[in-house]
Amino acid sequence: MIVDSVSEVLRFEKALIEPPPELLKSGIDSSYVEGVGKLDDGKRIVLILRLDKVLNIEQISA
Repeated sequence: MIVDSVSEVLRFEKALIEPPPELLKSGIDSSYVEGVGKLDDGKRIVLILRLDKVLNIEQISA
């Protein structure tokens, strides 16, 4: 994967990653979301994507 820029790189302990909330599961395909990482005592929330689903090479090639 080639990107133009990166603004921040974060590391999460597994204990800080929670499953996607039910709110995400209604109306969108939540299979693209691995989980939700919480930082700064929950003040910052980061969606963690499943890159294998987002960058599905087989679909891109078709």
